[in-house]
Amino acid sequence: MKRLHEQQAEQVARAAGVTPLPPGDDEYLHVSFAAIEAHSILGVRREDEGQPFTGWEIISIAEDVETAKFGYFSTIELEAVRPEWMMALALPAGWSFRFEGTTLVHCMNPAGVTIPMQLAAFGNSP
Repeated sequence: MKRLHEQQAEQVARAAGVTPLPPGDDEYLHVSFAAIEAHSILGVRREDEGQPFTGWEIISIAEDVETAKFGYFSTIELEAVRPEWMMALALPAGWSFRFEGTTLVHCMNPAGVTIPMQLAAFGNSP
């Protein structure tokens, strides 16, 4: 049986018109420490850095990327604290997303086209 976020990741990928490329449980994402507690966050998937890194960078929208303090979190570690984000992590390189609380507000493709989502997730959120 699929986990809820896997079903939602497939839904997000369908809405975006892409094949889902979810990170493995033992792969790592570059996440600002403030984003873990933030209500509003942005994520962008850069070209894959190679195993075990996914290319994902997630930051609070209240932060400046130049001064933000980052750490690496495995997918499974991140799922434990922010399970709602999992649905967006299957987007491929060049894509980005924005969350407000537990709602995926929109995704943006590499050409800069915004795709509204308004997809609510279950999980903990500040």
